[in-house]
Amino acid sequence: MNNTNAMDNKPENLMFIFKEPRYYDEFLIRKFSYKYNVFYINLNNHFKKTTKEILHFIKEEIINKKIQTVIFEGDHLSIIDYEFINFFNNIKKGLLILDDFMYHEVNSISGLACDFLLTACPLSSSIYKQKGFESIFTPVEADGKIFKKLDVKKEFDVLFFGSVNSNRIGYLEMLKKNNINIKTVDASSEESKKYIDLAKLINKSKMVINFSKAYPLKKFFSKSRKKTTYQIKGRIFITGFCGTACVSEYTPALDLIFKNKEIPIFRNENECLKIIQELLINKDKLNDLSERFYNSCKKFEDSFIINNIKKSIDKIEFKKPIESKKFPLWYKFIFFKQKQWIYFRKDNLRTYCKESTETLITIFKRNPVYSIFATLYIVTYLLIFLMKIPFKNKDKF
Repeated sequence: MNNTNAMDNKPENLMFIFKEPRYYDEFLIRKFSYKYNVFYINLNNHFKKTTKEILHFIKEEIINKKIQTVIFEGDHLSIIDYEFINFFNNIKKGLLILDDFMYHEVNSISGLACDFLLTACPLSSSIYKQKGFESIFTPVEADGKIFKKLDVKKEFDVLFFGSVNSNRIGYLEMLKKNNINIKTVDASSEESKKYIDLAKLINKSKMVINFSKAYPLKKFFSKSRKKTTYQIKGRIFITGFCGTACVSEYTPALDLIFKNKEIPIFRNENECLKIIQELLINKDKLNDLSERFYNSCKKFEDSFIINNIKKSIDKIEFKKPIESKKFPLWYKFIFFKQKQWIYFRKDNLRTYCKESTETLITIFKRNPVYSIFATLYIVTYLLIFLMKIPFKNKDKF
């Protein structure tokens, strides 16, 4: 074999920078492992270091492991802001976005330090493309080795898996009252704690009901004033891979993916009941719907979609960074505040003081006036820190 060709076929090295361990980490690692050698760092394990020390630690890991692409976790506030991402150069950088409905304004700024965005919502991906970002739709829970068709008997009319909130409970109770054999499980249920067991439950069900409505936390920087939003959920794809039909509450994102009515849509309880009853009566229609839905979902399964994701990343060119001075003050403030809170919670006075000093020096160099307010904020936290020490020592005796 030609050595050059062998080198060309060698997988690239990719690294995820996660904020803290979450359930979706393993899905992303397995997905990208089809085409990359995947490494990852959980920042939560490194807060005995200051932000600067963490940055240099990651840089050394990138060099030592010969990383070509780094994907940073976006959304919820952490130490990963524009400046954190912009510290790294000569590598391709991406931002992972899962909760854009709450953090769109934040992600839109942090994403400027990246060459591409990975978004779990096709609607969000479309919006970013309109803004000039290289955005790639990337469903998270799409492991076809776990979620697949099984040869089991259908035992339940309807399955719902997920948390039962105030919006959902009315629907579920309504179905029970109308003699629909419905099974409900959540993350704490013994029979669905393992993904393989959840896959069995889906296969044992004639259809799965999906809810899209979410209640985002109010953020002062958010331009959206909507009290509710409608998200696309991972349970849709999970259901499809198992060859089971899905009926879903409306969300505009579904129109971008399923254009042949593979998912019956409802907007209220009456519509939901009518759709489910009709499918239970008409078995041929239900079977046809299940098969069409399965075929439509297959193209989003990990081993298939990762090919499109990698091709998209390979085509993307390095982006020229933007000066952070041009960013709004609220963006800088919320990350400054969050960093102080993170290091305060870690209860390490030495690291907190060192981190605060480094932060103040950076702020002073850029804007001496802002450093006055930052000092007051830091000193307040420091006083609280010092007041806690006697009580901590008392607990030891």
